[in-house]
Amino acid sequence: MTLNGVTALPTAYNLIKYGDPQVTMTTDASVIRWGCCIDAVTSEGNWSPEEAQHDINYLEMLAAFLALKFFSSVVQGKHLKLLVDNTTAVTTINQMALGI
Repeated sequence: MTLNGVTALPTAYNLIKYGDPQVTMTTDASVIRWGCCIDAVTSEGNWSPEEAQHDINYLEMLAAFLALKFFSSVVQGKHLKLLVDNTTAVTTINQMALGI
């Protein structure tokens, strides 16, 4: 396929590989509360009435943000693997990491 005189190759891609993560963090959210974990260390909290009005996609992203704040001294400057069970949040975070 040619686009503006440039040939695009369907197999042209560049995998982003940073090696094995140094830290793995898990986050989760519900419409009532959020939580996060690195190894055996956890943090959790209830949503305020204002926060609880948001949809679950927003709450999952907010849970990841709060987890990063809580564990900032542990994850700062490290290759982090973030486990989130919400596909919208995962897609958004991946796009942010790739600068899309």
